[in-house]
Amino acid sequence: MVDIAAAPRRFWINTYHGADEVMVGAHGDLDVSSVPQLEEALRRVIETDGYRDTIVDLADVQVIDVSGISVLFTWSQTLRAHGVDLVLSVPSPSALVALRGSGLYEMFTITRT
Repeated sequence: MVDIAAAPRRFWINTYHGADEVMVGAHGDLDVSSVPQLEEALRRVIETDGYRDTIVDLADVQVIDVSGISVLFTWSQTLRAHGVDLVLSVPSPSALVALRGSGLYEMFTITRT
């Protein structure tokens, strides 16, 4: 019998381009298999909108592994180098635990709303 709770969730992204910022909504498990999708979405934001504040909504991310945290950290540093911010919005409880456990929690801008 397959444990459905342990099965990886399909990963998908939606993007909203606002007047002052861009929001990238991540849904599913952010792990080594889905990191390329998130990187491509963030790369498209830069190509389309230039360097501007970018919000990554993590409310629907239940699993985030070290590769997911790494890509978020890398993009956070890249955007900061251009004078803008990557904000992690409303991380799910499990994503928040992973971020805190990574040792990089304090390096991120995180909002709960």
